[in-house]
Amino acid sequence: MEAYGMKRKKKKERVLKVIKEACIRKPPLLRIGLTLGAFIVYTLAFLLLYTFAGGGIIILVIIPVIAAGCNFGLWGGIVAAIFAVPLDTLLMRFAGVSATEMALRLRAFPFSFALLITIGAAFGRLSDIRGRLKEQNSFLNHILKAIAHPLYCIDVNDYTIKMANPTARKQGKVEGRTCYETTHRLSTPCFHSGYPCPIEEIRKTGKPVTMELIHCCADGSVRNVVVHGYPLFNEKGDLTQIIEYNIDITRNKELERELAESEIRYRCLVEQSLTGIFVIQEEKFTYVNPGFAKIFGYNQQEMLELPSAFDLFVGEDVERSRKNIRKCITGEKEFCLGTYRGSHHSGKILDLEFYVRKIVIGTDSAIMGTVIDITERKQAERKLKASLKEKEVLLKEIHHRVKNNLQVISSMLSLQSSYIKNKKNVVSFLQDCQSRVHSMALVHDLLYKSEDFARININRYIENLVSYILDSYDVFTGRIRMRKKAEEIELDLDTAIPVGLILTELVSNSIKHAFPEGEEGEIEIKLFKETAGNIILEVRDNGVGLPGELDIEKTGRFGLELVDVLIKKLQGSAYLNTEEGTWWKISFPLQFQQGNIG
Repeated sequence: MEAYGMKRKKKKERVLKVIKEACIRKPPLLRIGLTLGAFIVYTLAFLLLYTFAGGGIIILVIIPVIAAGCNFGLWGGIVAAIFAVPLDTLLMRFAGVSATEMALRLRAFPFSFALLITIGAAFGRLSDIRGRLKEQNSFLNHILKAIAHPLYCIDVNDYTIKMANPTARKQGKVEGRTCYETTHRLSTPCFHSGYPCPIEEIRKTGKPVTMELIHCCADGSVRNVVVHGYPLFNEKGDLTQIIEYNIDITRNKELERELAESEIRYRCLVEQSLTGIFVIQEEKFTYVNPGFAKIFGYNQQEMLELPSAFDLFVGEDVERSRKNIRKCITGEKEFCLGTYRGSHHSGKILDLEFYVRKIVIGTDSAIMGTVIDITERKQAERKLKASLKEKEVLLKEIHHRVKNNLQVISSMLSLQSSYIKNKKNVVSFLQDCQSRVHSMALVHDLLYKSEDFARININRYIENLVSYILDSYDVFTGRIRMRKKAEEIELDLDTAIPVGLILTELVSNSIKHAFPEGEEGEIEIKLFKETAGNIILEVRDNGVGLPGELDIEKTGRFGLELVDVLIKKLQGSAYLNTEEGTWWKISFPLQFQQGNIG
């Protein structure tokens, strides 16, 4: 039963809705039916009531005229008025009205006709106006329904909402409530609580305003809203109402915050990246990060003002880079990775590694890329290659040098053996050979410990060599004092070994022969470079000295003859002074490049 009752109720509501719409819209057939019905009712009433009411019944003719005016407007009322006069005449004849009364009626015809025309026109015009108003109201209602955002008409005097669209009514009944209660859940106007108020702003300026506010919804949620307020004035120009249109931008605000956070995050990554990042459009930079500008020694603005991005490249790399970028633009290559030479702002040539690919900005194609300065890496690679090559040469040379040094040792032993007259000289012979071999070994030891396998520091070499000679001859330093003064000069292997052998021979001779029977004395060693570029080696002692007319080529002593051979190998010269002890001064060129000794 309950379901049946609900069904009947819905059916009744549908019928009432159809009738209501019919009354509002009035289809053409309904209007014609209503107008003809009015004329029929008038005709029947005239025929039935004329006998009792007399001619006064004619006044009822205005009923169909009004009906026609209401249903068909101005022209419908006029046409009905024109048609009503002959209708009255026909009805009076049919009712048997006397000729005298008919004559009287005809005399009043102009007045009656004018009255009917006026009544028909008036009701027709009213019908037209009402129809237009209904159309306008219907049009406005459709607009209000179509507006997706809340819209209010607010009285500026008491802040009450006079009208709201269906969207605004979703929060409940709002008409009759105040705007501050509806949108802010306040008990007093917004400006009393320190909130911005569009009504007060319009009061001040008299012009439309736009504000961004925060509204509180019925469910307790908070929304960001852009409020557009438009003033409405009365005939006197006084502000009476405002139209308030609210657009919810909460989601927009959330997206803006997310976008801002994302932009900050990615901007930090790009701006603080040590890798250079750039964008090129039409061969000009449209963006460079600080890392890119720093690599080339410019600031960002200077980079953007360059006539062409390819001005940063040098030599054949200008055209090579342009060609590869064009391949990316045309799609021939997905990306390009390569090493190019670029020019620093200071003029320094840079080795750079570029990675570029095509991107689309809006509808335009562009090139985005990264660059890394690999200048130091390239320099390190070149140094490493040079060092490897040098060591390869040294490894090949070392075998040759050792072979030659062994040959020198063999030659020295062979020569010295010819000077041995008796067995007593064997110990001295072996001791001299040991010193000579050690001087050669010391060169290799210093080279081994040096970062540069091709040259040694002669100052360190002399220090170590002299200390060894003193120890090997068991010389008491208090008896023979050593004074050494050598500049920080580096000599190559082919020069250092002869110098070491010469120094060994001269110092050994001074120790053994300059101070006989335990006498005290001093040996001084100097090594320095002359202005002309030659190296000077001086060995001086204050001992008994050598014979005045000594010819070192014919001394009969192996050590001195070896010194003479080594000086010639160095392409040098020797000066010997024996007036006060023994003073050797040996000069040889620094850039001596003789191949090997022996």
